[in-house]
Amino acid sequence: MFKEGNIHTFQHSCHTVSSQEKHTFCQFLVDLKVSDGYSSNISPCIDVQDGKISGMKCHDSHVFLHRYLPLVIHGVLHKEVCEALTEFSFFFTELCSKTLSLKNLTCYKEQ
Repeated sequence: MFKEGNIHTFQHSCHTVSSQEKHTFCQFLVDLKVSDGYSSNISPCIDVQDGKISGMKCHDSHVFLHRYLPLVIHGVLHKEVCEALTEFSFFFTELCSKTLSLKNLTCYKEQ
């Protein structure tokens, strides 16, 4: 926190994303090409100018959380935030898999 007279200014948190980083994030998703049948084209759901994502279908949201998010955040967010979000994605990938192994889920608990 910085103080100048009666004005208090706080630093941005490590997970704050600038408008340029939002633009890079969204542009990566717009340019992303995947195999036919894997997921639908999500580029219509992305507004690069405003840096917003909306209107994805349920399956596309799952694919985004499990596969695309870990790819997109590297180079945009701080290392610690990337690691946390990547672990989050991997945990939910395991949780939503066809076969759920208690051994794989308990490894997240131990960390």
